[in-house]
Amino acid sequence: MRKILAPLTLAALLVACDQKPFTMEGNVEGKEVIDKMIIEVGHDESLDSLLPADTVEVKDGKFTYTKDIKSIVQAYVRLCSKDNEHAYSIFLVPGEQLKMNFKLGDEEHQDEYLYGGSKIYEEMNKADETISPLYKDLMAFYADANGRVMNAKDEERDSIIAILSDSLNVKGEAYQAAQANYPKEHANEEGAWLYTVRYQNELQAALDSMPDNIKKGRVGDFYRKMLKFNEEQAKAAEAQAAEEQKKLDEKCGKPAKDFTLKDINGKDLSLSSLKGKYVVLDFWGSWCGWCIKGMPEMKAYYEKYAGKFEILGIDCNDSDEAWRKAVKDNELPWLHVYNTKESTILADYEVEGFPTKIVVDPEGNIAKIVVGEDPAFYKYLDTLFAE
Repeated sequence: MRKILAPLTLAALLVACDQKPFTMEGNVEGKEVIDKMIIEVGHDESLDSLLPADTVEVKDGKFTYTKDIKSIVQAYVRLCSKDNEHAYSIFLVPGEQLKMNFKLGDEEHQDEYLYGGSKIYEEMNKADETISPLYKDLMAFYADANGRVMNAKDEERDSIIAILSDSLNVKGEAYQAAQANYPKEHANEEGAWLYTVRYQNELQAALDSMPDNIKKGRVGDFYRKMLKFNEEQAKAAEAQAAEEQKKLDEKCGKPAKDFTLKDINGKDLSLSSLKGKYVVLDFWGSWCGWCIKGMPEMKAYYEKYAGKFEILGIDCNDSDEAWRKAVKDNELPWLHVYNTKESTILADYEVEGFPTKIVVDPEGNIAKIVVGEDPAFYKYLDTLFAE
């Protein structure tokens, strides 16, 4: 066995020695004096871990860097001055040379960086020249729109938001379309696929659409590594969610603590006054995007099982005015109470995330707790009320 293993080991070493390192050189432009660059390189085998940070001297705005890596990895770069840091994310490709030109921004201009060097980086730079202007336009429009909304009169704000939202959506869709379409239009360019990997909503679909020379190469390998990592992350998230739901389910069967708050007409409303029917305590707020997003589904189920359960909306962290406006604007037909700062209801029910929906059974006991806008809540209602 030793006579067989020895040549194989030697061959592996020769291949490893044959692999050229990644090299980077470049310069930094701007008013700030950058004296060092800190680079944290992703681990070859694990996307969620980083190698020990490398510190690179920046002298007279110039730097050089070399790293031995086995495959494409992501790296995080910080350009450090005496009082500030500028952070970037780049890809390191083994055996390739990257020439970077960092242009530091100021109060009026964003940071910029230009790729150069090997062919794959020239291709990435070409992709950046197409996609980055759309992002800058989107961010500039958003900043301007936000300023206009903040400075608008109260009676004009809603109409201004409606107008600006349409334009913002158009610009956002153009940016997303460019990210998705660019690699398809430059299908044989490794750099096009590598540049857009972070913007791909469906990695497997993107991988399937690659030409074979890209799919079977180093960029395809990186996509597969990303896919595997995402699958592992999803499984871990599912396991964590299941564990958290298990803890919530352990609270079921216990009495729901009674409370009394003012309803939208200023009258006292107690949970105990609703005893004898199923009640959904909906902890929400007008500021909570997921809460508002889930309202149409809530209204549909409220109508679907009309008379079989009641919803008691418990507004959290809103002003009285914002609460009333949200109820009116979203046309929420169920009962509502306002949760004042003096109330202890959030602590009593251990509510930490929004929305949180707690189903109380006719006997006044907690039957189900669901955190977030989760389809599990509606499946539970179907289990309870479907004939």
